Amino acid sequence: MKPPLVLWLASFSPALPLAAAILGRRRPRGAVAWLLVWCAFMTVVSAVEVVSSRRGVNNHWLAYASLPVGVALLLWILSLWQRTQVAALTFRVAIPLLLLASLVLTVLEEDTASFSSVVQPMASLIALAALAWTLVSRAIGETEPLLQQDWLWICGGMAVYFGLLATLSPFARLVLHDEPVLVVRAYKVAGTVMILSAFAMARGVLCAPRT
Repeated sequence: MKPPLVLWLASFSPALPLAAAILGRRRPRGAVAWLLVWCAFMTVVSAVEVVSSRRGVNNHWLAYASLPVGVALLLWILSLWQRTQVAALTFRVAIPLLLLASLVLTVLEEDTASFSSVVQPMASLIALAALAWTLVSRAIGETEPLLQQDWLWICGGMAVYFGLLATLSPFARLVLHDEPVLVVRAYKVAGTVMILSAFAMARGVLCAPRT
């Protein structure tokens, strides 16, 4: 069965912030520059997923390899937005711990030929908690208009993205056998929301100072 158009668009939606940087003639620094690295990484992963699916190859294993790396990149990005050295160091220390925990749980608990029930929800919830902390801590001390801040749009968009990832895989694994149509519908809705979250991140890139 040919995947719905919205799922194809959602797969490559991480490229939207890259397009915004190019079309807006931005050369961002710091956290926003690392965000573009994250976007490029996720776009490459999506391309591999699309090619493998078109060839009929099971690509579930790719999420087990790519998601922990993506969340590790996210933690590094967020560490650059922290207001205190302690918070920044905490985020950076969490990176190797996350990667190690993901590897151990994948080996011991997961079936890499199917949807994740442990690693993807765990990594996504860690990302969601880190994003929530960053949004709140930055907003408390911000003196400029919030809607003009790159971190607000980017963290907000990524919070939506990882919030969906935290629930999609366990839901799909739970009901796929009995209600496959329901899984497809859930992914269509999630795909639409993910596209909107990518637009929010692209808006954040455009809010970043020109260099």
